[in-house]
This record gives sequence, structure tokens and C-alpha cells, in this order.
Amino acid sequence: MTAQKNWRRVLATATTGLLVASGLALAPVAANAAPGDGVVADATLSWGVKSSFRNYITGTIANGKVTNLGATTGSGPYAWAGGSGTANLDGSGLEIAFGENDGVHFQGHASGDDYSLDLSLTQPQVKVTSASTAELYFDVDGREFAGAQAGAVGERYSLDDVHFADIALPAPSASGSTYTWTSAPTTLTTEGAKALSQYPAGTALDPITFTAPVSAVPATETTTSIAASASKVTQGDSVEFTATVAPAEAAGSVTFTNRTANGVGEISPAIPVANGVAKFSIDTLPVGANAVEAKFTPTDASAFAASTTTTSATVTVEEQKVWAPKIDVYLEDGVTPVGDTRVSAGDKLVVKGQGFDPEANVGGRGMPIPNTLPQGTYVVFGEFAENWKPSAGAASTQRLSATQGWVLTEDTLNAIPTQYQGAVRGQWVELNADGSFEWTATLQDRDAAKPAPVDGSYGVFTYAAGGVTNAAQEQEVRLNYGAPIVKTSTTLQADVESVRAGAEVTLTADVTPADQAGTVQFSNGSAALGEPVEVVDGVATLTTTELPLGANKITAEFAPANAADVIGSKSDAVTVTVAAQPAITIDGEKPAAVAVRQGEPIEFAGGPFTAGSEFEVWIDAAGAMQPVSLSSVAAEAAEDAVPLKVGDVTVDGSGMAAITWNVPADFAPGEYVVSFRGTNVDEYLDADFTVSQYVLSTTTLTSSAGVGGSPNGVEFVATIAPETATGEVTFTNNGVAFATVPVANGTASATADLAVGSNEIVATFASSDATVSDSVSDALVITVTGSGSGAGGAADGGADGSGSAGAGANGGGTGAGTGTIDAVVTKPAAGAKGLASTGGADFAGLLAGGALALLLGAGLMVARRRITAN
Repeated sequence: MTAQKNWRRVLATATTGLLVASGLALAPVAANAAPGDGVVADATLSWGVKSSFRNYITGTIANGKVTNLGATTGSGPYAWAGGSGTANLDGSGLEIAFGENDGVHFQGHASGDDYSLDLSLTQPQVKVTSASTAELYFDVDGREFAGAQAGAVGERYSLDDVHFADIALPAPSASGSTYTWTSAPTTLTTEGAKALSQYPAGTALDPITFTAPVSAVPATETTTSIAASASKVTQGDSVEFTATVAPAEAAGSVTFTNRTANGVGEISPAIPVANGVAKFSIDTLPVGANAVEAKFTPTDASAFAASTTTTSATVTVEEQKVWAPKIDVYLEDGVTPVGDTRVSAGDKLVVKGQGFDPEANVGGRGMPIPNTLPQGTYVVFGEFAENWKPSAGAASTQRLSATQGWVLTEDTLNAIPTQYQGAVRGQWVELNADGSFEWTATLQDRDAAKPAPVDGSYGVFTYAAGGVTNAAQEQEVRLNYGAPIVKTSTTLQADVESVRAGAEVTLTADVTPADQAGTVQFSNGSAALGEPVEVVDGVATLTTTELPLGANKITAEFAPANAADVIGSKSDAVTVTVAAQPAITIDGEKPAAVAVRQGEPIEFAGGPFTAGSEFEVWIDAAGAMQPVSLSSVAAEAAEDAVPLKVGDVTVDGSGMAAITWNVPADFAPGEYVVSFRGTNVDEYLDADFTVSQYVLSTTTLTSSAGVGGSPNGVEFVATIAPETATGEVTFTNNGVAFATVPVANGTASATADLAVGSNEIVATFASSDATVSDSVSDALVITVTGSGSGAGGAADGGADGSGSAGAGANGGGTGAGTGTIDAVVTKPAAGAKGLASTGGADFAGLLAGGALALLLGAGLMVARRRITAN
């Protein structure tokens, strides 16, 4: 019995008293629904059909049972998992189906081993038809209902894809790309009502919940293959390549690439694919092996994947021989190009030709070579006119040969009649199959009895033999041919090897042969020394005082007057060392640029001199001036002090002699002369210098800080000596400035709050008077300790000793604390000289005993030397 007949018999035999719950049947889901742009996997569905129907089956009337089929679970609602199908990526257009054997089997009214009521719903399918509607399908299997009485068992039937219920969709919830429709109302369709005839179409069924994870539909894989119309061609031939793309419905284009020894590159534009085929023809493949590949690029990458040929179409291109005649001329070694080198009679040159077609030049006069054979090519050294070419109609008189070769293949030579072979063989130059030849020619003058060609010059020439004209083989290399070149040599001498700056040096260049006219350019390295000097009887001389300090590499280069026939020459370099004129420096500067001040050390240096030279260093009053001082006592002392011998010095390896003089603090200001007087050499140097007045200042630092006192509002006082000094004092704490104060009447003061820990206070005086030095005080090291308590927070609030409220470090409360000076110590400031007092409690005891003022006033002054440039 057919499924359709079975279905009609179910409709005819169903009775109203059979069910008190709703009936159920499915209409078919389209088996080949059009795919969306995504796929669904691992979908789930939860539905209980209709609760009153389940209750009837398991109740006292039907006394039946419900059995889960396949992977279906639950006892109402029933759960299906593992559904798959298609959907758009936004969840619309959903079509999913579950396992073919997954479902639920309802049986009631037992009759022996069978049941009068026997209904199975399997392979549920959901099809979303709009944003608010969907359809539910089942495969329906069972028996025709023959009545509830004992023994009434109908025949079996089976229906596929029954449209069983309509679904009213709510808006789905989304988690990533997973969409869930929860508790969607369902109603019995007309087809479903045929299965459960006691319930009319439109009867509400149980709500349904289903979930669909959606992912993108993978693109269809493609393959691309390639074939060539030929595997071996000659350069310039066209080759057609055919790319075949599968599946043939894949839309897109193919690009052809070529892989050669030189790399990979595209050789075509994008060729559209038609019915799975793309073709491309090319006639420019390079010589050699060409591995051509094809790459398919889809129009819609989401529908079809790109692909590239896995094997290439290999085409070998053979070179089409192109004969391009060319000659090169070399010196006798066959390696060095002749270029502009002067060549003369008797010299040998090597001529190398290439690109001469062995089969060319057939025809001509026919003597001595038959005109059925290639006539070959003449290779000639001689004097040819500017316009000499036979192809341009030039007469033979414009080509005067001095020596000649006849370029032929050996096969052609052997084909010449025997009686003429001797004449040709005497000039024969073998032409190789590849179009190359080599000819060694001994140069000689052409026949001087013949008229000179128009605008002629010597060179090597080739042109077709036997009266044949072949413009391509008319090649030339003009040569510098003439009398032999005269070679010269130049030597150089200097009258001294070493001098001091500014001394004269005479340079003499000797040119050989001495009869050659020209000039000599003397140079120091790349720099010319003056203008070129004319050569007279082979000699050129230059006297100069302009050589710079150091080793000078001097050369002399001869430039002949007749450069066409005479080769110039250049001497080897001679070295002339120029030493600096000795001079005196003071502290590395010119004396006029240095301010020499009382009480400061200075260095006198003299040189350069020869190492080992010994000198006495003296200081004298300048001219007739008498020393001037601030007091008569000092003046008398200065008068007695000069002339003053500073000491003895010896020149070291650097060429310098140096000595340090500590200018006495009471040395009278004024102008003086320092001199270096040689004792074992005849050398003397002197220089003027000026001694200026200079007072070394001192800075003494005191404070109001006392042991046990408060660290807040501590006053610091810097006292400057001399009291008349002007400038400003910068106070620092641990290297950080906290005040800069002008000096007034010899003092400057500042106030600061001190932090817990060590506070190193230093006062630095910067003088604004060039005659008074800067100075730095000793450091006062003041140690501050702190204590505190917290309220409503941690116990360490205010423990920083600042005397102000602070947050507890371990809580939110506030605290207050007070700091205390624990010790005051004096020590030299970093980088300065002075007395240092150390100790904590001991020093505090001294302070208590009244000794603080004495210790704080014991600092030594530190002088900073000030140098000014005049």
C-alpha cells in the first residue's frame, strides 16, 4: 500500500473517541532547500507535541507507552540534538533537520503484541520562512487505527516530510553566531490535523524551543590545470596556453606566470574563465626553459576557492640566430683593448670579430671564389676615407690597404677551385661556425705613391669580399697610428729634508730626455704649488715658503708641449717635513689670552724643540717697568723677586718643555716676560704676560640648629671673607638648592624645614668680582629623627616627623607627628677642602658645652680659579 493510500485510510478510520489530546502528523520539508550563506551544525530542538496527547497515551484509557527513538531524550518535552542544515549568517532563512531515526513512538490500546494506536514521529525539520514564522516537519510512521476494541489492529503506513505544525517565532536571542528561539507557540496544520483528526487545524500545540549555531559556508575547492600548444619553439614563435578550471561553473579569471632561470613574473592579464577554460597566446617567451603556470582567482571568493596549477607547462625556446657583425682590436697580448694607444709600423695587433654569418655574401664576381659560394669578408689594416663604405657607393680609391686578411670558413676555402686556392689561402683567416674569427696583423704604412683618401685615417676595417655589398659587415675601428711615442721620466730633489715653518725650500725637477719642451707642475699631495714651471735643458726649479706643517709629499709632473707624440711623466714623491716655529704657551693658551692671577699655579710650555734640549726658565719685568704692589713692602719684595729663575726643563718626546710656577699670593701685579734659555742648544724664546690681583675668598656656614631642637624653620648663615666680596650664595640640602641669596655686608642667610633623616647643607659663594674667587663652605650634616601616632587608622600616621597630619600607611585614619634634631656634624663638602667634625652624641655634647661656634667657623676656603680671555 502506498504512503498516500495509508494516509487516506488513517483519515477514514480515526475516531473522535480515540484521543483526548491533539493529533500529530508532518508534511515534507523540501529536501534540497536553497543554501543560505552559512551552515548549521549541532542544532537542538525541544518539543512535547501536546501534553494532553501524552497524558492520554499513558493514561487509564489507552494504557499505552511512549518510547524515545534513536538519540532523542526526555519524557515531554522531548529533546533532539545534532541537527544540521543551512541558514543565513544572521540566522534568517534557517532550514535544519535532525537524525532520521531520532524521534518519539506513541503506542496505546494494546492488542496482543501490537497496539491499535501506533504512531511514530521521527526526523524533525524546522524551516524558518520569515522573521516571525516557521514550519515544523516530521516523518510519520504507524498503523491505521481500526478501533480501540481488542484485536483491532490496522495496517502499517509511512509518510515522509509531513508539514505538521506552524511556528510563531519570537525574536531569537544570539550568543555569538548561535541563535535560539525560546518557547515559540505552535499550531496544528491541516496536514497535521489529518493525522490527529479529533483536533482541527489551528489547534494550539506545545511551545517549541530550538537553537541553531550558524557558521559560514566554506568555499568550493577548485583545481586548475594547464596545457601548452607546443613544448619546443623557436624564439618569436607564438605559443597558446590553455588553463582548465574545475568545477566548470566556477566564475573568475586566470593569470598566467612564467618561471625562468631569471625568476618568476606574470606574462598575461587576467583572462576570464568561460565554461571552465581560459586561453592565452604569447610570442615573446625568452630563450631557454619556460615553466608556465596558471592561477585561478574566483569572482566570488566565498563561493569558490582560488587554485594554482600543481604542474607547469614547460616550453623550451631556442634562440633565433641574429647575426650582428662586430670587431674589437687588441694589443699584441690579445687582451688589452688598443683604445687610443699610439701604434706604429712593426707593432702587432689582434683583431677579433663576431657575428659574421658564414653563409652570407654569396654571389659577386665569381673569381677566385665561384659566385655560388659565400665570398667571405675582407679584414684590412689601412688608411680609409671618412666615407669609405661600398654600400654607400664609395670608390675603391677611398680604401687604401696596408695589410689584409680574407675571412672564410674552411669548408668554403676547400670548395674553391684548386688553381685559386693558393692565392686565397695566403690571406685566409678562419671563420668559425658561430661567426667569430681572430686575425693577427703586423702594421705597416700603406703605399705612399697612391693619393691619400679624403679625410682619411688609419684603422682596421671589414667589408664583404668578391664584389658583394653587405652593409652589416662594414665595420671599422680607427687607430692612433703614427710615429713612435717618446717616453719621458721625471726625478725630483729638495734642497732640505726638514725646515721650520716659513723657511725657503728649493725643488728641482730633472726631465729625461732633456730636449723635450714642456712644463713641470710641482704639487704637495693633490694641491698644486704655484703655477707650472717651464723646463729649460731638462730642468725646472721652484722655491717656496708655503709648505704647511707636517710631512709634505712633494711630486713633480712633466707635461710635454707635444702631447700627441710625447708621454708625460711624474716623479716619485719626496718628503719635506715642516716643523712649527717654537712658541711659549701659558696653560695651553697664547700668553695674551691668559689671565695670570696671584695665588694660582700656571704652566709655562715652550716648543717644539728637539727632544733632549735643555732650558732655563726665567721671569723678568717687562721693559723698564718696576713691579707694582698694594703696599710698599710688597713692592720691595717684587723688585727683589725679579729676575726670577723658575727652574730647569728638558724637552720630552713630544717636542715640548713645560714647567709649573705657583704665583705667590703677594706677587706684585704688573707686566712680565717669561723666557726659555737654551743651555745645551742655541735656542731662545720669550713671551709677555700680565699678573693680576686676585683674592681667595672663604665661606663659613653656621645654623640655628641644635640637638633636641625642632627641624622646622632652621636658619642658615653664610659668612663671606673678605667682607667686601660681592655675589650670591646658593644653599643646598643633599645637593638640591633651596635658596639663592645675594651677599650683603659679607653675609647671606636662608631658612629651611629639614626632613627626617640626614640633611647635608652646603653654602656655595659665586663671586661677581673678577678679583675675588668663588668658594664653598664645609657641609653641616644635620640628622633629624621623627615620631608620631595615628587616630582611627594605622599606628604609623604622622611618623614622617613633618609635624603635620598624615594618612596612616596601613589604614585610612590620620596622624600627627613631631621631628627632632638628633645630631649636627661639620664635614668638608664633596670636592672641597676643609675641616671635618664627625660624631653624633659627642658633638651634641660639645654644642651643649658652647663649642658649636668654634667648630662651625673652622671651615677652610675653597678657591675656584676663574680664567678670562683677553
